[in-house]
Amino acid sequence: MYYFIPSWYANNQWDFVEPSYMDLYFDDTVNQLRLFQRAGEANQLLMLDYAPMLRLNLHDQNIEEYNYWSVFDFIQGINLHKVRPITLEDLSFPKQAEFVPTPFLMMVFVHNEHYADIQFKSNGYIAFIDYYQDKQLTKQYIFDDRAFISSVIFYNNGQASHQDYLNLAGQWVVREFYAKGSIEINQDLLEKERFDHTTYQSKETLIEEMTSKYLIKHMGQDDKVVVAYSDRHNHLFNQLSQKNKIDLIYSLYSQRSFESNTKDFKTSLKRAKLLITDTDQLKDQLINYTKKSSLDTSIYRLSPFDTRLQLGMSQRIKNLIIYLEVSQLSLEEIKEVMDVIKTKMEKDERIRLVLGAFQIDQAKIDHLESLSDHLNKYFDSQYGEVVDFADKMPEKEKKPVCQVQINHSERDFIQSLKYVRLMIDWTSHPWVYGQIAGISAGISQINRVESAYVEHLKNGLIAKNLDQLAQGIDYYFKGLKHWNEALVYSVEKINKYHSGELVSQWKALLGENGND
Repeated sequence: MYYFIPSWYANNQWDFVEPSYMDLYFDDTVNQLRLFQRAGEANQLLMLDYAPMLRLNLHDQNIEEYNYWSVFDFIQGINLHKVRPITLEDLSFPKQAEFVPTPFLMMVFVHNEHYADIQFKSNGYIAFIDYYQDKQLTKQYIFDDRAFISSVIFYNNGQASHQDYLNLAGQWVVREFYAKGSIEINQDLLEKERFDHTTYQSKETLIEEMTSKYLIKHMGQDDKVVVAYSDRHNHLFNQLSQKNKIDLIYSLYSQRSFESNTKDFKTSLKRAKLLITDTDQLKDQLINYTKKSSLDTSIYRLSPFDTRLQLGMSQRIKNLIIYLEVSQLSLEEIKEVMDVIKTKMEKDERIRLVLGAFQIDQAKIDHLESLSDHLNKYFDSQYGEVVDFADKMPEKEKKPVCQVQINHSERDFIQSLKYVRLMIDWTSHPWVYGQIAGISAGISQINRVESAYVEHLKNGLIAKNLDQLAQGIDYYFKGLKHWNEALVYSVEKINKYHSGELVSQWKALLGENGND
């Protein structure tokens, strides 16, 4: 059995913040779970944080919704699994209540006084309700996706004072006091027998006690614990590995920051049987650290993302489309790359550019639109202008040479690559998921720095400056020979990064089979 522990905490704290779809989609634990589930390997998610919408989030990520253990379910005595929404009809409001919908929430008024705000998730589920009295927030009901009130936060003078975590009968089991951070157990309930103490100094100590009990009871001799490296919970697993001799694997993800100048960091690396990274850059950093610290922990790079054969169809269209990932690029860097591509467009009218991004703010979107419009107007002086068709009907409509693609899901991104001939990642830390997606689609790729996923003159090029970038575009756009070579090599790499092969690599590193 492989146990996976995610790091979905708010600012590295034990606080309840609902992770976004995209945060989860590119999370290492989520993708590791997908790998093992597709390969048919026994696995379980251990959820240490408070997550009343957990099952919906797992469903959204195509992860088995019932294959988990939640420490807060255990604390609250919840044994339900079936997801069911709560509707307004399920809730009690005064007869005089007036419901006023807004773009973001449902406001409730009673006798023209602000009574409550109902907050919904994007799928329509009620997430929480804020209640007001004399224009001040007095309490917040937090709902579980299994159709019950999971907890209540109480407010004094607009400030949160404490939070009650409830059982299915609506009785509080655990009370958390915000000012002191302490925990009190309800001594009037039978659930008290699950706890070793009547009070706890912090929520963290309670979580550590419950998680330790679960792992000690359920872990077998050959089971593995794969922990998303986090300063928030490493201490717990370092202790467990010392007391119970568990096989501890830390997953260090390039998109998740961590503090390396601490004693806990060294202890974590010492306790781990294996360290897994997603990039060679991070792997090299860890190797240098372990050498300086005289540690012999094994460190390997394994992609958290798997490939799926879904070759693009760029050869079926006349245009040569370039996809430039701009999420992590500055505007100045984007302009520099666009200038190179603009020069190529002047010589080859087939070239088109897509500025693609995930999760960027509106200000950057506006800047991208402005850059795109400027490039389009350079090649078409009438771009964006309203044409009086009564006076003049254009002989042939000119299509823009540049467009902005804001991706909100995996489907958006994969669809945007369908006709792409060349991908460019001009960041100093190439995006792992983007490279894997490019391999799956058989797309030639140009990176600014070396990467394990893009090999020079095989499935792509490493262009260390703008002049080399210009040469790289010519390399793939002048004739089909080099593009075909990259396509063939990408298909070979697909086998290396499919879920079954990646899981075999995991097992080999842990000594579970004879493969090296």
